[in-house]
Amino acid sequence: MGTNNFILEHMLQNAFIDLANGALEPWDKEILSNSPLPESITQPYTAREVGNVRESMHLTYETMSSWIEESKNTSYFSKRFVQLSRMIMNGVTTIGRGLITLHARGDELTDVPMTIQDLIGVASYQFRKSHLGVFQTMRSHPEISEKLMMNQIGWNNMLMRLFKTKEKLAQPIEIRNKKSTVRCQWANIRNRE
Repeated sequence: MGTNNFILEHMLQNAFIDLANGALEPWDKEILSNSPLPESITQPYTAREVGNVRESMHLTYETMSSWIEESKNTSYFSKRFVQLSRMIMNGVTTIGRGLITLHARGDELTDVPMTIQDLIGVASYQFRKSHLGVFQTMRSHPEISEKLMMNQIGWNNMLMRLFKTKEKLAQPIEIRNKKSTVRCQWANIRNRE
């Protein structure tokens, strides 16, 4: 009994190493799908107030980039394109929120997986592909055309939010702690005297 647990634990550990390296084998997927996540993976997120924003953004980008590539090669005559596009929309929302969170904390927006301009580019592509698909599927595939129309509207709303986010990111951050601001001003006055 103890040997089996040791072997299973060792296989799970190897699967997590493969997952971290981005090279999952079919047996790794099977092992991971039937195993709970260890505390070493979940603890960093439960122990922090917001979690590691940059790490979350990078993990989201890793999965989203594969969806973006797949959506480019998927026909908009398919439900799969709409499904991929919606998943990408969720990823764009997550990364956009990450940018706003970092900016609000006064962090530099360096080493982020996608800039606001990158997000606008992704949204624009998905919007245009959906728009073209509506017209090309209207008569031949009306049910797909309806889904593409709703997808186009969703991306239109996303683009408006992204441009609003771009404006927010362009604004400098104000010092929120009034006491420290007053102290700094008082120190400047005393130094002049």
